[in-house]
Amino acid sequence: MGPDGPVVKQLPSEQWVPAVEDGTSLGVRAQALAAESARPVSNARDVVVLRDGDEARIALVGAGGVERAWRVHSATPIGEIQLAEPYGDGVVLVIRSYTDERSEFTVARLGARGLVSAFAVASADWAETAPLSRFRLAGSSVYQLGSTPDGVSIDRFDLEVR
Repeated sequence: MGPDGPVVKQLPSEQWVPAVEDGTSLGVRAQALAAESARPVSNARDVVVLRDGDEARIALVGAGGVERAWRVHSATPIGEIQLAEPYGDGVVLVIRSYTDERSEFTVARLGARGLVSAFAVASADWAETAPLSRFRLAGSSVYQLGSTPDGVSIDRFDLEVR
């Protein structure tokens, strides 16, 4: 959700486009004209994410330009970035990493001085879900949508537990 309503990630262009304007669905042409590389998260701030091989680059961008930026490297290949949300003085980032045998997600809290905390989360996906649909940040908790042959589950991970 952006400051002016829903925004969606357009594939394969990797751009964020508004879905509605003044309560009316936007057509393909209007969406294309309004497309941005950055995802608006407030009236004054955007999140920019770039993934390339074993590196992810994340930036918080305001009216004056880049406020903060991070480079995240991984010893294993990085898949999709599931979540990049402002949190405190930084962002909460969820990245899939994988090998031929297994995959998992890493939840990382990035702050002004770099990595604040990180933990691994099992993929928990038996049924395929849309990219960017597995994780949400609400307050100080990250929620994960998972599935098994028996149904779906939602797990909560608290970021502020000491």
